[in-house]
Amino acid sequence: MRKRVSRVLLVTIGVVILVLSLGVTAAAAGNGAGGETVGVVGSGQQNEWQRGETAGNKLQSSDCTGSCEGILQQNRWQQNMAKGNRQQSGNCNCTASTAEVTPLIEDETYWLTYMREEEKLARDVYRVLYDQWGVTIFNNIAASEQKHMDAIEKLLEKYGINDPVTDEDVLGNFTILELNTLYDELKTRGLSSLDEAYQVGVDIEKLDIEDLKEAIGVSGTHPDIVRVYNNLLDGSENHLAAFESHLD
Repeated sequence: MRKRVSRVLLVTIGVVILVLSLGVTAAAAGNGAGGETVGVVGSGQQNEWQRGETAGNKLQSSDCTGSCEGILQQNRWQQNMAKGNRQQSGNCNCTASTAEVTPLIEDETYWLTYMREEEKLARDVYRVLYDQWGVTIFNNIAASEQKHMDAIEKLLEKYGINDPVTDEDVLGNFTILELNTLYDELKTRGLSSLDEAYQVGVDIEKLDIEDLKEAIGVSGTHPDIVRVYNNLLDGSENHLAAFESHLD
């Protein structure tokens, strides 16, 4: 009877030793030198970074526009994946949450303020022509010109430039005198006949395209401004094609 109990105890002890041994081996395989944490930590970092991406939080940027903590989260997870899920401390050399804004040269400032008002001129004329003729194309393109105005307004805010448009609701009012004169001329022509109204649309879009190309030419050091101008240029080319189709 005593021999049987001894054998049971020996088997039990052996099982315990085996389980403990397997646990130590797994821990050793999961941890590197210096007590680095693995697996679950890496997954947590990935989830945290991915949640930030899903929420629209850009945590990594070549110009360091994300937060330092966010960049570390992504860097640590990516290093974990590359290093067999071994956590790395990572470094964050960012000193600010946003990239430094490079000041504009005089020509860039001029064209931003000019295009802000020129897009308003187009919007104002199209609103008047829609009220006169009730044709959808004028209303639709007026709404598009409002978006153009808004895009340039954001650039003015970013670069600390005074907005020349003090009241968007007032039609035909501009700080640039030549635009006041041009507005009166285009409005008068457009109110004379529907065909002339379409021609006014063509003339406005051609002028807009010409000026945008010149503005792009002096804004090469600011990719964000060039990008907005190119978007506006695409829009103006579409507007031009739409007006021309009504003249055929």
